[in-house]
Amino acid sequence: KSAFGCPHDCSFCYCRLLNQGRYTARPVEEVADEIAGLACDQVWLVDDTFLVHRKRAAELAAALTQRGVRKRFIIYARASDIARVPEVVPDLQRLGVVDVLVGLEAVEPDHLLAYDKGTTPDDNRRCVELLAAAGIACTGLFIVGPEATWSTFRRLNRWIDSVPLSALTVSIFTPFPGTADWATHQARPTTRARRHWD
Repeated sequence: KSAFGCPHDCSFCYCRLLNQGRYTARPVEEVADEIAGLACDQVWLVDDTFLVHRKRAAELAAALTQRGVRKRFIIYARASDIARVPEVVPDLQRLGVVDVLVGLEAVEPDHLLAYDKGTTPDDNRRCVELLAAAGIACTGLFIVGPEATWSTFRRLNRWIDSVPLSALTVSIFTPFPGTADWATHQARPTTRARRHWD
């Protein structure tokens, strides 16, 4: 974990609640030293979102090169951080990123707006296409709400078929305590047993 917390404000996500609401990145040199000491070829950087500071990927790649370390990486990122700043993609390639898990969440503008994602369907599409063109896999993370119908899934399926996604997950919308969505939906969960909330 090279950073803690998340500076974004998605209504459904608890990540901003962690680390007392602050985003804190570890020094790149310290992270490079830790990675250099790992006896494996592939590393999953489990930061909530790795590309908060765009130059961080390039700095980490340079620090690892300086140490003679070459590994493959999996990261989490936001679609907008790739779609709106496409020059980050070569930095990801230099770092050795092989898969980016992206919270695409939805394919319809009103759903993205309701989630306070700060992204658009165009951002989602462009992100997936940029990564695929660079030979980097993209795993799309989606959310469906309890109001979803067959039509919802058909639209989602059509969108997924239209882009070069490598893999995907579809999660059931769950309002976690402390999030903005909890304040709106706290009366709706049918169970308070959190072991069922996945």
